[in-house]
Amino acid sequence: MAFYHGVRTSEVDTGLITPIQTENNLPFIVGTARKGLVNEPVLCTQYKEFISEFGESTDYDSYTLNEAAYCEYALFNQSPAVFVNVLDPDKHYNALQETVGGITNTPATLEGAIIEDSIEITSSGTSIVTLSGATEYSQSIDPITSDVTVALIVGVTLPAGNITIDYDSGTTAVSVTVPQSSFPYIINAPCSNIVLTQAQPFTNTLIKNVDYTGGGTDDNYIITIIDATKIVNDTVKIKYHELDPSQVTADDIIGGYDDNSGKNTGLECIEDVFPKYGLIPAIIVAPKFSTINSVIAVMKAKCTGINSTWRAIALCDIPTDEVTKYTDATQYKNQNNLVDSNLVVCWPKVAIDGRQYHMSTQLMALMQSTAADRGDLPYKSPSNENLQCDSLVLSDGTEIFISFTQANYLNSQGIYTGLNFVGGFKGWGNYCSSYPSESDVKNTFIAVRRMFNYINNELVLTYWQKVDDPMDNNLIEACIDSAQIWLNGLVSAGALLAGRIEIHEDENSTTDLLSGIIRFHLYITVPIPAQTIEFLLEYDVNALSELFS
Repeated sequence: MAFYHGVRTSEVDTGLITPIQTENNLPFIVGTARKGLVNEPVLCTQYKEFISEFGESTDYDSYTLNEAAYCEYALFNQSPAVFVNVLDPDKHYNALQETVGGITNTPATLEGAIIEDSIEITSSGTSIVTLSGATEYSQSIDPITSDVTVALIVGVTLPAGNITIDYDSGTTAVSVTVPQSSFPYIINAPCSNIVLTQAQPFTNTLIKNVDYTGGGTDDNYIITIIDATKIVNDTVKIKYHELDPSQVTADDIIGGYDDNSGKNTGLECIEDVFPKYGLIPAIIVAPKFSTINSVIAVMKAKCTGINSTWRAIALCDIPTDEVTKYTDATQYKNQNNLVDSNLVVCWPKVAIDGRQYHMSTQLMALMQSTAADRGDLPYKSPSNENLQCDSLVLSDGTEIFISFTQANYLNSQGIYTGLNFVGGFKGWGNYCSSYPSESDVKNTFIAVRRMFNYINNELVLTYWQKVDDPMDNNLIEACIDSAQIWLNGLVSAGALLAGRIEIHEDENSTTDLLSGIIRFHLYITVPIPAQTIEFLLEYDVNALSELFS
């Protein structure tokens, strides 16, 4: 150590590792929107942010992200959420055109979801053009008769249409109109001052903010002329593209990796959320499209190994246009293999004031709301919690009534439903779709599965800073001590009944240790939902003696 004369201090690292806090219940939602970035994850913390980015609409069948956003921000007052819009204006559109007259004084209105950049406004007419005797036609005089032969120059292409020949025959002015097929054309002598003309079409293209202005709402685009100089006969032709959400397919929602752009698309964009925002997706939702088996299969697959690390849970719906009776829901679930410990299956839809929502969309926000009331910890089941609805419906609007017995039957088959029994409409069901075929408690109860996901994500996030540190007793003590304190905190919060961390020699083989692999064993007990509360009633005959006391 170099010579030093005086007082000084130095710092050492804190022995305990502080847990890193992140969003534990972040929804990742893939669907369609009226506007906005395409195949880019966008984090929105407020409803006005969502509207600014993606537009506002109550046509949830066309714009599915709006359904999720309204549930998230308006109905349940939750935040934040990550949205991915797959409705691509360069791909999902119909090419249309209209001819509009009287536009100079009366603005034109285009109805529908108009893609502004696609609008092309033109006005066409005809003008009399004098042909060039040097480049477009030639004259030759017969040396004997003095007749003049007029020929179109070979290789020159003129617009379709007749040609008018004007000339002087002595003192008489002559005009004759002939088809182009009549050339070479002979003019009898005497003749002079030959002129060829043709009525040729032209098209003027109007320029926005120079010749016209355009704008309006998401459902109407209004065109107002500000300079009519280019307009012929007060008539224009308008070509444009109208966004068509019906062209979006399951493949668009599923997405993948685009070799051309080098970007992820659709559900694959879940891989971009943590690198972009430092937040972990916890709930995967695809309103409307989560009734399609191929989409559900990918949603299930994405729940494990996000960025090869994080875990989530997916929510899907049994289609109510196919399954109209509760007794058919179980068969549909099993036939379509909607069975997975990371998947919650819902039936039917819900509605409020006639506006329909998928059960999965409301469940998404309900999960957030339930956890938010408990320190953002997802240990409370979303069952027996208030839905924001006034009816249970099928997709055609038919209201259905589910009894307590029917709701319990659905629950017994691993289907989450709604029940209007005590206290208004409630979400009803504790099980993941793996039930009843799965018996492991961590893979059957929604709350337990979500807590295991949460603990997985928190451990990875917190102890990532220790990766590549020397594997010694200091590392082991730091991990065990800090993790135990964190587990104790979860127990105090009610999120766990018990939790402890240990390291076992038999789980850490010499070959693993030589490869730099060390294993800790956590024992965690998540509270099980009290889905059956039973009171035993007995008549106490001994109390009859009180009559004579």
